Amino acid sequence: MGNPESHSYDEVNHSPNLDHYEIMKPVVSITELPNFLTSEKGKKFIRGINRKESCIDGRVDPFGAQGSAGSSIDAEKDPEVAAMLTEKEAEFKDGKISRTQYFDILASAMPSRALMENEANMIRNGELDEITYHPGCGAANKYLVDHGVENASPEEVNYVARKFVENKVAILENMSGKKIKISESKAEGDHQEVVTYVDSTKRLDLIVKDSDVQLPNGFLISPSLLNNDPLEIVKQVMISLSIAFNSHHGKGLKYFSENPPYPILLVDCKENPLPKGLKAIIESKVSEFLAKMRKSEAVKKENISIPDNIIEIKNIDVVIPPDEDLPMAA
Repeated sequence: MGNPESHSYDEVNHSPNLDHYEIMKPVVSITELPNFLTSEKGKKFIRGINRKESCIDGRVDPFGAQGSAGSSIDAEKDPEVAAMLTEKEAEFKDGKISRTQYFDILASAMPSRALMENEANMIRNGELDEITYHPGCGAANKYLVDHGVENASPEEVNYVARKFVENKVAILENMSGKKIKISESKAEGDHQEVVTYVDSTKRLDLIVKDSDVQLPNGFLISPSLLNNDPLEIVKQVMISLSIAFNSHHGKGLKYFSENPPYPILLVDCKENPLPKGLKAIIESKVSEFLAKMRKSEAVKKENISIPDNIIEIKNIDVVIPPDEDLPMAA
């Protein structure tokens, strides 16, 4: 998250390169990841600084950032906004409003007041100062599909993602009285994430030092951006799964069925604990998700066998190390 070109930390040709990032070998395997994050080596990835960027669909560029799928593009709307979208979807399907008009309406529909106010407070407190988006945003595409647009082109998905961020930033700047940077990430192409990190620390960084050491490529979801609302956190987790398991956008069901598990890691800390009962809610939703996939596969000619351990949910209690213990965190 965050535009790699917006960071300058080494004048000797060590700029982060996304292609390099997405193919380099992680320092730890998926199965060893839970234990690794609580080890001394793992502490290097829980940097002693608070990331100040929010990616629009949880994808992590070099240097990491806070993130939630779609930066809440598909988050809960206030009831009147939800009703308006239902009405406009019907008008769109009846041909009463144009495609472009409908896209503009979808891009203007903000998350609930509570979530917007929470994010504005983070901006006032210096916890957030940049929102990024990238071409081919999976969360924006899901948002369009969920609102009756089944065949959006890549250009249309990009348009809605960009307009949503522009609209949201304008509102947040007015609410907070602070300037917020918008940047377009270079994270183009299919999603390669193989894990979802739910990070309560706000400091988990998937890449450390010159992009030479990394954790497995994954979605990063920050409960703080979602006002620590368990239902919203779960919703963003499920969006990450829908992107990862969709073979047209992520690595796909076949890949994860042959290479289990896909972990959902609940990275918890005493300084900012995750909501109680979060794991149980996620387990319930994941069970529904798997049942739906199995039902869908059962009617296909090439029925993919989905193993019981395809998705694993684990709690990881970590300690935020002091700044002085992390010389690479500056």
